[in-house]
Amino acid sequence: MPRTLQEVFESLDFLPDPTPAAHDSDHYANFSMVYNKPTTDEHQPSKKIAATGTERGPSGLYINIKVREFITCNECSKVRCLFSGRQLTEQDGLEIQHAIENWPYTCFSTGSQLV
Repeated sequence: MPRTLQEVFESLDFLPDPTPAAHDSDHYANFSMVYNKPTTDEHQPSKKIAATGTERGPSGLYINIKVREFITCNECSKVRCLFSGRQLTEQDGLEIQHAIENWPYTCFSTGSQLV
């Protein structure tokens, strides 16, 4: 069941997707230039990373023996692995558990957002 009436939801203005600036593709266009205009999600940073198919960390980090903890996405409920290049200390483990219990996690969040 929706939390908002459908007609109210449909009347909301949504934030535009990131759009490269016309004069400099290394920067995004100003909000006022793209607000209330059709945009696509092709320039979202998370989409670009996913499209490259490359790891977002040091080579060899994302292997099963480097999994240190599991975390569940609050949006899609998928279980994700937390990796570490070194064995966690007891203090590290306590801090990770505290972060998992106290801060919401969503897919494409980085570990640095947890600790």
